[in-house]
Amino acid sequence: MKLKTKAPLGGGATRAAGQPNSLPRSIADKPPQVKEKVKVYFTKENGRKVQVGVVEGDTFKRRAKGSRHMLRNPRGWAFAIETLAELERRGVKVVEVEDVETGVHYSAGLAQVWSLGRDINYGYGQQKCLPLSCWKTQQPAQMRMFPSQSAMQMSDRMSLLTSATTVGLA
Repeated sequence: MKLKTKAPLGGGATRAAGQPNSLPRSIADKPPQVKEKVKVYFTKENGRKVQVGVVEGDTFKRRAKGSRHMLRNPRGWAFAIETLAELERRGVKVVEVEDVETGVHYSAGLAQVWSLGRDINYGYGQQKCLPLSCWKTQQPAQMRMFPSQSAMQMSDRMSLLTSATTVGLA
């Protein structure tokens, strides 16, 4: 037996049992915009898989300790060739690395990593290392010393302190 359902008067989408959807048609017809996170893994020579980052949209995000994972010579961030090929296959355009120790965010285009990155092999397989000079950096926001006071109040206090010091010295 085939069920016939009529569209509701408001023109909205219908549910399975023919009951009208409470959302307006423009919202109900659009698929939800979910920022899907896809984990990216690297397989070591011993067969063990290690997560190297996450793909969100067209951006690959990696969190790493700079003291341990940033190369010292040449100074930069390196990626396995297989990982870069996987990122390219997934349509990634931007590579971001967050140094969890300093809070500094590094970003570069995947094309830059391929073209400007140096080929290296320090015993962990073929890699591309993009020197720090090629990365755009974003420093962590500096904390305010007195968060409850406005900038105007702080400048007034500073001017008062400097004038009091000047008067005291004269």
